[in-house]
Amino acid sequence: MILPSPLSPFSRIKGIGESITVDVSGNHFVLFSGDITTFPGYNEYTLSDGRQLSTGSISFTDDTSSLTGLHNLSRPWVCILNTSLNYIEFFLFTTRPKNLGVEIENVTNIVNYASSDGLIYISSDDYIYTTNDSPMITHLVLYRGNGEIFHGKYIYSNVIRDLNHDLIPDVLDVTRDGSITSFLKSFDFPNVIYVSSDNYFYVSTDNKTLEATR
Repeated sequence: MILPSPLSPFSRIKGIGESITVDVSGNHFVLFSGDITTFPGYNEYTLSDGRQLSTGSISFTDDTSSLTGLHNLSRPWVCILNTSLNYIEFFLFTTRPKNLGVEIENVTNIVNYASSDGLIYISSDDYIYTTNDSPMITHLVLYRGNGEIFHGKYIYSNVIRDLNHDLIPDVLDVTRDGSITSFLKSFDFPNVIYVSSDNYFYVSTDNKTLEATR
């Protein structure tokens, strides 16, 4: 499903039903964790080594797994980053999501590199093009029961610039004015009563378990 262009700054997604599969395009799916070892390959450290996508489907679930556990999500939104574009597509949740799905497929790109193989194309303006296949995030699966979900696009001039060399691009760096993280800083997971036995939750003095916002 292709979502309509969101109103500024974002629009609520309506009619999800049991689930909805949204068309997206990017080479990074970002879940904020605050830790380079959590959500490896999908956290905010998009400039770290080894961030190669593999085709297939990935499910993120309601647990504390360091690989796919959404209890580790430190901000109530996820985003799709395409390094060839000047904007980020994001999805904002009113409650912590319990499940998400991502689909990665090989996509054929046309680039203006001269090549000696048989995949050369000459356009009407005499430029030489060739094709290459690369894995891209093509779909995001959103589910019912994750609260209201809002969709937005955030324009940024250079989505791979990293002035402080911390492997987090400036567009995702909360310390940078104008970043999407600063823009959405006022949104956070609420402190709600949530009974759990794992270490990501803590007990208040009245013996009730509060969800850690981390």
